Amino acid sequence: ERIGDFMVRNGEAVEYMGEDTVVYIPDGITNIGSFLFEGKHVTEVRIPSTVVEISGAAFFEAPDLKNIFVDEANPAYKSIDGCLYDKSGKSFIRCPSDRELVEIAEGTEKVESCAFFQCSVKKIKFPSTLKLLEEGAFTSCSLWERMDELVLPYGVELGKEVFMYSTLPPRITLQGVTKLPERAFANATFGMV
Repeated sequence: ERIGDFMVRNGEAVEYMGEDTVVYIPDGITNIGSFLFEGKHVTEVRIPSTVVEISGAAFFEAPDLKNIFVDEANPAYKSIDGCLYDKSGKSFIRCPSDRELVEIAEGTEKVESCAFFQCSVKKIKFPSTLKLLEEGAFTSCSLWERMDELVLPYGVELGKEVFMYSTLPPRITLQGVTKLPERAFANATFGMV
């Protein structure tokens, strides 16, 4: 069935057929499917209170995305500074692809898998509450061109392949990390000073 500019199956938005750069997901849609905005020039997505499930790949291949906003009445998700979090604010779910500065909110404990997939970030500020960067959190992320050092908070745990296929700054400071996980920097490249 078609709802506005979306093809919807069983409440899940599976295809966006519009051309708007600012997109309002219609009320009544409960799920946002993978690669929904693939190849689209979307700069902002607004999510209603009815959405209770978002695919981990929902915002992949959307290179112009600057902001994700969630209705305050949404029971599962919220946005802080245009980034997507779970409702508790403890899990950072997705950074829009085209963000220069990301300040992950204090209280966040986990950056989820692929949260920074294909992002090009100039500066990241991590909260003191951060405990875990999940497997592949920074997959295919380009950091080095815009920053000369990445400083991770004290004692944060790194998931496997956390920086896989990423282009990293010439220096990474790992404070209190006692063990590097398997293939933490698999196929990553480091910038030059």
